[in-house]
Amino acid sequence: MKSLSISGEKILFIGIFLTPFTSLRFGIVGLGELLILSAVLIGILNAGMAIRLDKRMKIFYNFWIAFLAVSIIGLYFNNFFAVSVSGTFESMVFDLFSYIFILITIFVIGHYASNKPDFSQTFFRKLFIYWGFAYVNLFFISLYFDSILGLPLRYEGYFSPLVDNVHQASMITSSMSFIMFYLGLKSPETFTKGLFFFAAGLFAVMAITSGSTKAMLGVVVGALVSIIHLFGYRPTGKGRLYINMFTFFITMAFTLVFIYLYSDELIFLAIEFFTENDGRGARQTIYKEGFTNAMNSPVVGLGPGAHVPYKGGFWDAHNSTLTIFLQAGLIGVLLFVWFNIKMLSKLSINFALFGAIAAVGMYIIGGDILRRLPMWIILMGIYYFAIYQKFYTSNLSIKNGKPR
Repeated sequence: MKSLSISGEKILFIGIFLTPFTSLRFGIVGLGELLILSAVLIGILNAGMAIRLDKRMKIFYNFWIAFLAVSIIGLYFNNFFAVSVSGTFESMVFDLFSYIFILITIFVIGHYASNKPDFSQTFFRKLFIYWGFAYVNLFFISLYFDSILGLPLRYEGYFSPLVDNVHQASMITSSMSFIMFYLGLKSPETFTKGLFFFAAGLFAVMAITSGSTKAMLGVVVGALVSIIHLFGYRPTGKGRLYINMFTFFITMAFTLVFIYLYSDELIFLAIEFFTENDGRGARQTIYKEGFTNAMNSPVVGLGPGAHVPYKGGFWDAHNSTLTIFLQAGLIGVLLFVWFNIKMLSKLSINFALFGAIAAVGMYIIGGDILRRLPMWIILMGIYYFAIYQKFYTSNLSIKNGKPR
């Protein structure tokens, strides 16, 4: 049974490693997804037909179960009580199964992590190192070749390895720059630190030169947030409330002055942020029509699927918050706000992790991460890092006779 458990975790690892590379899929399902499902089956058989829960992942369980429940109620309302049915059957099925698969992945990760206090180090640290190795090597290959083994390394000239569009890669590279930096900080060896910091710099270059304004801003905003956090935020200690309040007000003052001085440039950047790759103001129309349609069921939404009336059909919202409002209403938005507050409170223990969530936040604001499994893998990974660091720091303080 022990060997079965180990092989199940290895299969899960390989499956998750493959998930960002959508060009490897056959249709909507690829080898990565099949391996994750195989790991689920092995895990259930090994545990006597049961799934173990990891209480550390409570906020992920709670958010996805509640969001799915509310969106299904919205789907029921949309099909039986709405004046006219919104969305299509195909988009509803696609989103619903995507969300269920994300929840299954969260459960199976929790299953294998439940009895391992150092799971962040044995699984996620290794995963991010492997991702780093893969992306760095593919980046150098892309400098000379546009494809590898017939699979694309670039999308419209921009580095986008083994994916169908630039954002599937750029949303990962922007946050991975901070994850690599975090791993460098935690590495005890000078040479290894240097490798991680080098990889962090390369990921920043990948994101900034990706052709995605959101990825570029993810690196810039993440870096600014990290610097402010490093020098002006105190997660513990005496006077932390006053120090943090002082930092907040100083930051706000500088931000307002910066906005005043560079208002024209910032307006232009904001327009690019929301409308990149959308010709003739499409994104503005999508947001307006999406919000209008969401008001037909503002409490529980309209259920999974595309719900923006546009060009005679229904389109995705291209905005995480608007997507949640459309699919699960105000209740779903409040659930998402609660989830993000919980994440931020945990990740505030380290400035690099805080920078990583800030980078992800750029895609939450200007893009859609809801059904992007690799982004939820990243969120789970940095969350495990944060709670492991807190656990380790707490134990170290007690051992030294200095309980917090």
